[in-house]
Amino acid sequence: MSAFEDFVNVELPLRVGISSLPSANTFPRFTGVGRVCASRTAGQVLSDIGAAAAGHTHVEANITDLQSYLLSVLGDTTPQLGGDLDTNARYILFDTARGLRDDSGNNQMLFTKIASAVNYFDVRNAAVAGTPRLAVLGSDANIHFEIAAKGTGLVKTGPLEVSGAITVPGGSVDGRDVAADGSKLDSVETNADITDAGNVASAGAVMDSDISPGEGFLRKTGAGAYTAHKSNLTAVVAPGVTDDSASGYSVSSLWIDVTADKVYVCVDASVGAAVWKEVSGGGGGGTPGGADTQLQYNMAGSFGGLSLLTFDGTHFLLGTGATTRLQFRSATSRIWSSALNVLDLQGTTINLKNSSGVKILSTNSSNEVILGGGGGGANYKLIFDGATNDGQIQWMEALDYFKFHDATLYDVAAKCMFREVGNFINSSATNVLDIVAPTINIGTLGTVKMGGGTLTTWEPDTTLMIHLGSTSKRINNLWADRIRAGSGFNTMYDTSNVSDPPTDANLDAAFGTPATLGGGFIGIVDDLGNEAAGDVWLVFTTATKWWIISGAAIAA
Repeated sequence: MSAFEDFVNVELPLRVGISSLPSANTFPRFTGVGRVCASRTAGQVLSDIGAAAAGHTHVEANITDLQSYLLSVLGDTTPQLGGDLDTNARYILFDTARGLRDDSGNNQMLFTKIASAVNYFDVRNAAVAGTPRLAVLGSDANIHFEIAAKGTGLVKTGPLEVSGAITVPGGSVDGRDVAADGSKLDSVETNADITDAGNVASAGAVMDSDISPGEGFLRKTGAGAYTAHKSNLTAVVAPGVTDDSASGYSVSSLWIDVTADKVYVCVDASVGAAVWKEVSGGGGGGTPGGADTQLQYNMAGSFGGLSLLTFDGTHFLLGTGATTRLQFRSATSRIWSSALNVLDLQGTTINLKNSSGVKILSTNSSNEVILGGGGGGANYKLIFDGATNDGQIQWMEALDYFKFHDATLYDVAAKCMFREVGNFINSSATNVLDIVAPTINIGTLGTVKMGGGTLTTWEPDTTLMIHLGSTSKRINNLWADRIRAGSGFNTMYDTSNVSDPPTDANLDAAFGTPATLGGGFIGIVDDLGNEAAGDVWLVFTTATKWWIISGAAIAA
């Protein structure tokens, strides 16, 4: 019940009676044992209770008017306790945004309710020399402690002791004695006034007002001593003799001609006789280290000349020894000269690329391009890496010949020549293979087959001979040298005017002498082509003589 008015015109289904007789130093207890009447107000009920209690001698005087007493409690808007409030192991419940106020009605502490809250504060007092504590508790294993200021307000404390590191976004505070360091910071703040000339001088620094040139560089000349040097970084002409000390320039002043892309340094600022030296590339300003012609390097601020890499104005020279190498990416990709007039290229793969083709030229006395190192007895391969098919030519070192791994095609009538231009194989027309030489020897360890396929004749011209077998044995009775003429065999055929039968002179004129032809030559003589007259002879030679067999026509 929050106020007396809650009971106005409320029907209470009770009647009041005394449940037991009062005794000394005790108060009677009232109980409701049924309905008293209908529509009795709370005030009327309390009046009935007070009237009943007044008839007993043991009822305290201060409750004889029970109605007025209870009404005053219920209607008091500023109630006060007569003693300490013991919650008796219970909680005090606050609505959200409600809490504690001071005796003037001002808020001192408000509580905000979070649905299903599990984390909360624990306030602990302490005994003598102890430390009271405000801590966070709850079901979570790790709980942050947040103290929040409003708006741009700050969280302020008195003396603060930090026992561990203070974590802040992006770093941490090590918890040192801020109070002790504060005096140092105050001193730093005072001495950090860079507008104070005394502070700047004490710090060994230079103020802008100490530099007279409007543009230039500072040069330290000693402890706390500096000189300012005027410069001109946007000139469009070279400096002259009047660009001197009277114009504000001094020794070591810098001048850049942006039109000619040249750099100059003043080495003498005498009035009317200034001397400027060009120090841009190729200007003859000298070298920072090493000897003339050596390329320069800067190693951690230390300048020097590369004795292994020089430039004479036209050519670069990389060393003079066999071990000086120009390396690319790794020690196995490099260029060097292993011997005089020798250039070595090393790499797992060496690519020679040019959109117009690659030329390999030789300028030695024999115009040689040499592949291989000349040692180790290795076979060397020349591989053509195509998109779909590859080609390969291999030098067989031990066998002393080339091995072609793919078919070889000679274009149109191109010749494959042997020893001299008159000995060659080519194709003078489609489906024709020409083997041309003054003498063609066909030797084999097995059988030479002629004919087979579409070959029907094999004819030498009138000036050549065909030798089968060795030069000493043109045709003999050895199985290894015999001839198989699958499509017939044509020998030399002469139709000159001869005697009947032909003489040695006739045969020598027609074919040559037996000494020239050698033993085993076979020929046919047809006197003036008059084979109908039967003037046909088969002739052959031994080493020194002609032999003849007369022919007879076969009947049709």
